[in-house]
Amino acid sequence: MSQSSLSETLDSVAGQNYPNIEVIVVNATGGNHADLGSSCGRFPLRLINQEGDSIGYSAAANAGLAVSRGGLIGFLEDGDLLHPDHVTCLAEALREHPDAVAAYSRIRAMDSNGHLLNEFATQFDILSLYLGNFLPTHHAVLFKRRVYTAGARFDEALNSCEKWDFWIQVAQYGNFIFVDAITANYRMDEGGEFAIHGDPELARLAERVMYTKWQTRMDTSIFYDLVNRARAYSQLQEVQAHADRLELINLKRELEGKMRLLAESSRIQADQQRTIALYESSHSWRITSPLRSVVTKLRLAQRAWRGFGLLDRRARLRVLGWLLSGQMAPARRKLSLAVQASEVSDRHTLPVTAAPHMHNNPPSFPVLPACIDVLIPIYNGFEFLESLFDSLERATSTPFRLLVCNDASTDERVQPWLNQRLQNFPGTILLYNESNLGFVGTVNRLFTHVENDFVLLNSDVQVPPFWLERLFAPILANPQVASVTPFTNAGTICSFPKFFVDNTLPQGMDALRIDAVLARLQDAAAIEIPTGVGFCMAIRQEAAKRIGLFDPVFGKGYREENDWCQRAKVSGYQHVLAPNLFVYHKHGGSFPSQERQALADRNEAILRERYPGLFEYYKDFIRHDPIRPLRDFLYLMVLAKQADHPALVIIDNVIEGGAYAYSRELIANTLDADKPVLHLLDDIRTGELRAEWVSPNARLTLNFSDYAAWGRVIAGIQPESILINNLYSFRRPMDFLHWLSQEPAIEGIPVSIALHDFFMLCPSLFLIDSDRNYCGLPDSATCNRCFSRLPIDYPIGTDSIAEWRATWKKALAMVNSIVAFSNSTRDLFIRIYPEYAGKIVVRPHSMARFRHRSIPVDLSKPLHIGVVGTIGWQKGWNIVKQLCEEIDSHRLPFRVTVIGSLVPEFSAVCLNVTGRYERTGLASAIEQSGANIFLFPSIWPETFSYVAHELMACGVPLCCFNLGAPAEAVANYATGLVFDSQVSPSMLLTQMEHFRAQLFLQKERE
Repeated sequence: MSQSSLSETLDSVAGQNYPNIEVIVVNATGGNHADLGSSCGRFPLRLINQEGDSIGYSAAANAGLAVSRGGLIGFLEDGDLLHPDHVTCLAEALREHPDAVAAYSRIRAMDSNGHLLNEFATQFDILSLYLGNFLPTHHAVLFKRRVYTAGARFDEALNSCEKWDFWIQVAQYGNFIFVDAITANYRMDEGGEFAIHGDPELARLAERVMYTKWQTRMDTSIFYDLVNRARAYSQLQEVQAHADRLELINLKRELEGKMRLLAESSRIQADQQRTIALYESSHSWRITSPLRSVVTKLRLAQRAWRGFGLLDRRARLRVLGWLLSGQMAPARRKLSLAVQASEVSDRHTLPVTAAPHMHNNPPSFPVLPACIDVLIPIYNGFEFLESLFDSLERATSTPFRLLVCNDASTDERVQPWLNQRLQNFPGTILLYNESNLGFVGTVNRLFTHVENDFVLLNSDVQVPPFWLERLFAPILANPQVASVTPFTNAGTICSFPKFFVDNTLPQGMDALRIDAVLARLQDAAAIEIPTGVGFCMAIRQEAAKRIGLFDPVFGKGYREENDWCQRAKVSGYQHVLAPNLFVYHKHGGSFPSQERQALADRNEAILRERYPGLFEYYKDFIRHDPIRPLRDFLYLMVLAKQADHPALVIIDNVIEGGAYAYSRELIANTLDADKPVLHLLDDIRTGELRAEWVSPNARLTLNFSDYAAWGRVIAGIQPESILINNLYSFRRPMDFLHWLSQEPAIEGIPVSIALHDFFMLCPSLFLIDSDRNYCGLPDSATCNRCFSRLPIDYPIGTDSIAEWRATWKKALAMVNSIVAFSNSTRDLFIRIYPEYAGKIVVRPHSMARFRHRSIPVDLSKPLHIGVVGTIGWQKGWNIVKQLCEEIDSHRLPFRVTVIGSLVPEFSAVCLNVTGRYERTGLASAIEQSGANIFLFPSIWPETFSYVAHELMACGVPLCCFNLGAPAEAVANYATGLVFDSQVSPSMLLTQMEHFRAQLFLQKERE
């Protein structure tokens, strides 16, 4: 941060006329940041990471979010200047639009001298946001805390475009309000967030990362709107390019004529050449300018269409058939798989995480067969001594002998303190160097007193109970092991949880709690590493006697253990990590940081000369990071221990829809209750079996190899309960069901499953048969004939509906409760699995999200049918088409308006399609449509419908078929009408017109 620009920014915050602001400053660049005090004008101020390491922009933003408390949240960067009414203006806009989640204003961009460079003022449009970030500044936006509670975070895996990604996340929860007023200034510089746009290659790569992330997460209706917009841009491009080509041809012809006429005059000829250059320069720019704009905005659509081009002819015909019939799920699945398969080499995939077994409680460790010598060289570091020797005094299960040497410490408190404290350790040898020998000389002097296997211990560490038993277990198990190093918070390749980083301990966790988690590791097999790390390194006495200890050439120390480990490797020994032990290391207790760096530079040069290729070997180890699979798993175990409550495990799909929205809301509510969630996802798009840990303090995403690994994760974190939310995106659902029915880890844990659809009854999901009709759950013979013809384009693992249901039946035996969201869903389920009727709990969705209002409709006018949503086949596309054909063919005075889209599109005289709507804008879309009777035309028994409940919350007349949860709700709705699902189009129109007339007369009587 620039101190001067930060002061200006904070002054502009202090001048805000909004009454209640909390200011949080996060030091993202690291180092020792100047103290800012506890207030910013009349507002409280907190400084986060004042003396910490560099954590990067996204991590800093997430750190600020984690400690924020206000209902509205905004961001600032040093150098941003707010007008006094900035916060008030945006907060009032959000109060006036309660359904919106964010508000933003016009922003002026200035250079460092205060000159105006640009002005940002773009109305919000979700499609434009997917195509590119038109909200380039943070402080222009104020957003509601509930989007953070629901899970919006900065993606720390992104190196750029993290703000664009964050705004797309926020937009998933509602609309943005644009305030047409200038309320802030933004300073742009060459190193700012716009720098990436100066490098086209970097910009292209950044956009590619974003499009890869979001292409399969967007709603289907957004995807089609983007495709339609891309088509429009493409047509515009063709028209403009054709016009420009004609204009350029005419201009060139005119210039050629002039050149022939004026060829005799060299002066005029030169003028003409300049004119040609001017024309060509000008018009080439005019031609390429729209092309550049179109290419940028087409990029997302091109990626969406790419999957189609990658398919063979037969697969293309299948996809086209699905699209034309409105069967979006198999088409989307096929296209996604094609794109993913083509980009395997380019896609960033999480490494597969190890999943070892964990003890439920720390096990007992056998006492070592012989005494251990503990060598501790000390030079100053007085403040570390008490915690070190306190920890040693608590860890006496295995006999050890202390060999301590005070290396001529300049702090006069050290020697008297050692004289007194070491009386508590019988048999200790305490040495004193008259002059400072440095680490190497001091350790070598201590080594002359060694009688057993020994451990080198820095003075700035703290050891846990049973540390020696675990540290020396690999030496006892394998005669080739020369040294053993434990995990630590700050130990280069042995650092935990982040590799090669000096980690701070997780919030609320001390070193002993972390060690207690690692100690539960059942299979604590040592992991070979290229070198030991000297903060806490067990050494086989035999190896040290054979090759000697440290080379005096390394002076006071640093890199001496690397040299010793290389000499040991040459002699046939190896060095390992003890993964079930964590030793806290303050790092740097002996040498000032500037002296340490000088020692590192000098001694590294010695190593490079002695061992050519050594540092390339180190780099290769760091690049492959073979410890990460186990380290990440153990970190998940630590996070589970860190939480104040046991976790909720949600086993879930990754396809956007009602089930996904349900789990997102459940996660947000669970986090609000200060409880963590482990989200287990089988992602058919990437081939990953992911585990996403989400808690108020941390987020972690891991990738596992199989379902059995999930079982070991569940056993390790010991959750409170498990919810199987939805399995639709699972690559091998039968394998999952076999695992579920046999997994011992879930025994004793309450398991529930949610009936969002009918996947467990039939893989068709919606009970739509091969003829595209609602099947009604016929007899087994009919089901088997239909099963082989279903348009399912992924390996479900069986060709028999009987085997499908038998496997589900066995898995359901492991489930404690089955949650249905309507009575009709329960009744259908019981028809297939009557033996589990007693497990079913009917728990309707909460209606709290639906804000009730009364939208007037004009019932005096002829029937005007309103249909809301993206209407594919199962949503009633054919019903809408038949109604339109009936109206047009009989020239009836009725109209149909679809607030949303038809997939695929069709046209009719009576039909109006508005296009995609925002959920927050549905009420105004209904009012503007002119419809007076609304129809929910779904042809399958939906387990719940957000659209139907939104319409009832708006108070409009609503009709539907006698199918599923919507029929239950509409039957109890004051202005609702339920039809027989077999009614003809003409009778449907007659009944709706009669319903309209009845409501009109009733209103007149009132």
